Amino acid sequence: MKTIIVRAVTIISLCLIFWGCGGNTEQTEERQISSPYGGFMFESQRSQKIMKELWDAIEEENGERIAEMLSASARNEIEDYEGKIDNFINAFQGEITGVTEIATPSSKSRDNRKTTCYEITGMYDIETTKGIYSLDFSYIITNKNNPEEVGLYRICLRPNEKISEYKGMCGSKAGINVFPFED
Repeated sequence: MKTIIVRAVTIISLCLIFWGCGGNTEQTEERQISSPYGGFMFESQRSQKIMKELWDAIEEENGERIAEMLSASARNEIEDYEGKIDNFINAFQGEITGVTEIATPSSKSRDNRKTTCYEITGMYDIETTKGIYSLDFSYIITNKNNPEEVGLYRICLRPNEKISEYKGMCGSKAGINVFPFED
């Protein structure tokens, strides 16, 4: 009998931990990011934190904030990154009404079981009062061999209805790509 009670308490405790703490507590109701993962996956949580920072910067029209998110390496590699950040922010039409996480692939490089490089790619649909945008970004969480690469290094913004036309055009190198939108 005692074993059954202990197991029941353990199961209830685990349920409360997963469902009570699993959601992203940093988000207010108006900043809620819909996710197929329910906030349980570590990569999803990291990606959503980065997306929230981008969301805030877009709404505040704060290019400096996005520039601070860029890795030192990306700032050196991206020609006129300040102008490209302004173009990125100005591409959004209307107020952001919702953000949906599509996927959060990640990759890790290891040496003797220790992570040497860890990268997350965030893929989101951003709904505004004027349309839907597809946003991808790549963010290096850690790179022990090249610490100057840590940070945001790739942003790609496409009109959602034409995503198939621009598929694969964002590349994997440092850049800020904003594809044409209808006026």
